[in-house]
Amino acid sequence: MRTALLIAGGVLNCALMAFHVSFWRFRRLNWRVELPRSNAVNRGAIQVMNLMLIYAFVCFAAVSFVMAAAGASRAMLNAVGLIVGGFYMVRAALQFVFFETTAFSLVFVGVCVVTAACYFGAMA
Repeated sequence: MRTALLIAGGVLNCALMAFHVSFWRFRRLNWRVELPRSNAVNRGAIQVMNLMLIYAFVCFAAVSFVMAAAGASRAMLNAVGLIVGGFYMVRAALQFVFFETTAFSLVFVGVCVVTAACYFGAMA
């Protein structure tokens, strides 16, 4: 079961990575128009933060797949489970603070909670 949860978490991280890669073309964000309206520091910060999230998702996925294949120790499972699961629970909570509650927003919260559950479940 732990292996399946780690693989599921890795796949969800890959999906979130692909979603963030699409931000430059995502019509709802409209970065082609909106980013040039921002000052250079904000424009850079937004893009750097998105690129760093992409990097984090790739790392989370890689660690998940390696741990699933190698049969990670209990200590490693607990550490990764707390870090990655906690990341997604905080992200789910922040959705309500910074974004309107729409159907898309609730789906996104659901994806975050399911991803967190994969990692917390792998700790069990």
